[in-house]
Amino acid sequence: MSRGHGYSQAAERRAVGMVREWFRKQGWNAFRYQQQTWKEYLQGKSGLVHSTTGTGKTLAVWMGPVVQILAESEQNPAVLDEGPIRILWITPLRALAADTAASLQFPLHDLGIRWQVGRRTGDTPAAERQRQRERLPRVLVTTPESLSLLLTRSDAGVQFRELLCAKCKLVTCNATALLGQC
Repeated sequence: MSRGHGYSQAAERRAVGMVREWFRKQGWNAFRYQQQTWKEYLQGKSGLVHSTTGTGKTLAVWMGPVVQILAESEQNPAVLDEGPIRILWITPLRALAADTAASLQFPLHDLGIRWQVGRRTGDTPAAERQRQRERLPRVLVTTPESLSLLLTRSDAGVQFRELLCAKCKLVTCNATALLGQC
């Protein structure tokens, strides 16, 4: 039976099992709140994860989309490959962007997902900015300031068009930093 996402509950269970196994191979156990976050995400819900630093918030939020991709890949293996942007992750400080991008990239290879996680901040080299002008990565980690600049480009509608689809997501890290920008 389809979950309305283009994959079955059985595919979703197998994908969750793969993610749990990945945690186990790291010597970790997924916290209950992390697993609940994945479940809520897969049900199409949005929310706020509040937890102290170092307790796995990034993986709590990130593994929901990872499970979704793994489940989708049973019917459409191409989703594991590079393609148009699918996830925009906004972090409040460019100093956090590198760590966030590394955390997001970390499980992908082990799980067979061949996506690149790109960064776009004031520190992004010109060559990388040019590559991103031609095509954004599947996952882009950026700051509110850099996102504002990206959205003022004449081709922003084309570049970010894919984010308007139901399978695409926007993640904000530290919403209070964003609220201060309004």
